[in-house]
Amino acid sequence: MEIENGVIARIADAVGSGSSYDTENDWYILRAMNGTTKYAGVAAQLKGQLDALSVDAVSGATCSSNAIVEAVENALEQASAS
Repeated sequence: MEIENGVIARIADAVGSGSSYDTENDWYILRAMNGTTKYAGVAAQLKGQLDALSVDAVSGATCSSNAIVEAVENALEQASAS
């Protein structure tokens, strides 16, 4: 994630991890990040925002969308604390 002038400039490279991570979830992560023809992806929705609270989950990838938003919120909190 990149922050420029106090707003989110770019979100990239969202990947699953952990010992119990199932790589079949990669499809959901990509769908959440990129969206569909009907729904904007999380990355596009976050661009230019001050926080991640106004983001809508991508239909069919709700859990992944919410996980990405939570990770962005955590990163923003850590960035403001430094």
